[in-house]
Amino acid sequence: MVILKNGRGQLGDELIKANLQCSQDVYIYHTWEVNDKHPNTQLKSLNKFKYFVDEHKSDRIVFISTTSENETQYVLAKHMAEAYLINTAPNGFVLRVPMFVGPRVISNFKDDSKKPYGTMELIHTRDVVEKIKELLSYDGMKRFHTLQGEKISAQLIYDLVRI
Repeated sequence: MVILKNGRGQLGDELIKANLQCSQDVYIYHTWEVNDKHPNTQLKSLNKFKYFVDEHKSDRIVFISTTSENETQYVLAKHMAEAYLINTAPNGFVLRVPMFVGPRVISNFKDDSKKPYGTMELIHTRDVVEKIKELLSYDGMKRFHTLQGEKISAQLIYDLVRI
């Protein structure tokens, strides 16, 4: 059985629609505080994850992480979670994905509450679901899997949503 651990955003919705099936229990961990980058908030997310891994270390866990290289507490906490999973759960896998441009990013650009910076790497949630399907039965040694997205200027996205 495939069990989505929280994560009821864009990817969670696509995973529910896909109705993934598997003969063994597979947990897809896609829940994290992304809006509040404060160290204490990120530590709470990390500790929740560690507790979850400790409770399910013999099950297959697919941890949805980030390809972001931003210098934030969020990225640091995600990297610490990846390391914990790989060192604790022999059936754990990390899937690093680029950002999803969803309603929050669009509304932040539209209302000018966020300014564009650098390059954004975008991916469609359908592509992530397809990779997760592959990992359900993956039996190799590779524990880190990274999806590449489309690289586009943040300024271009900003300009497009403000038309």
